[in-house]
Amino acid sequence: MKHRIFSHKRIKGVETAIRRAEEGTSGEVVVLVVPSSSEYVGLHALTAAFGWGAAALALLIRAERGHWTPPWQEALLLPLVAALVGALVPYWGWLKRHLIPRRILAARVHESAFRGFMALGMTETRDRTGLLIYLSLLEQRVEIIADRGIHGAVPKGFWDEQVSAVVRGIQAGDPVQGLEGALAAVGQKLRERFPARPEDRNELQDRVHFGHPKL
Repeated sequence: MKHRIFSHKRIKGVETAIRRAEEGTSGEVVVLVVPSSSEYVGLHALTAAFGWGAAALALLIRAERGHWTPPWQEALLLPLVAALVGALVPYWGWLKRHLIPRRILAARVHESAFRGFMALGMTETRDRTGLLIYLSLLEQRVEIIADRGIHGAVPKGFWDEQVSAVVRGIQAGDPVQGLEGALAAVGQKLRERFPARPEDRNELQDRVHFGHPKL
């Protein structure tokens, strides 16, 4: 999966920004982009049930008032069509994002980001200095997960600032710009706190990963 925003040229630009962020530091930075953090299957079932119920209720009310009594075939077909339309509605990303409570979106993104962190081997660096920048495009949410070697070694609020920068880019339709800015800031902070040592080597691939990696 490669989102249309991420052209080959722009992906290369982000990967260059990753390499620059790692220059002069023992930190290992990885970027993971997913279309969404969950299928939200329950939402499709809910909107299908709502469509079916609304159509059935409308038919019942009209029949009770004597306005229209449809043949039984139509009385069965119309709610089924409404249910199908209802099930398809959440495929419209903007609407899905607004139908799901924010706490559920945040929880699903966090869970998916943590799974990605583990699946990409971010805990396997020598000094536990792996850092994942995770973008979930449907939810327009970003998670930055830093391994224990660096998580608490930066000023309070620093990670939140970088998350906000990338989110603004997603909302503006240009996550790459937000990513490159966050990577530059992260690289500067890593060089200050975790300067490279002579024996350091590149432990994780300097690339943008797309889709959900398997554990």
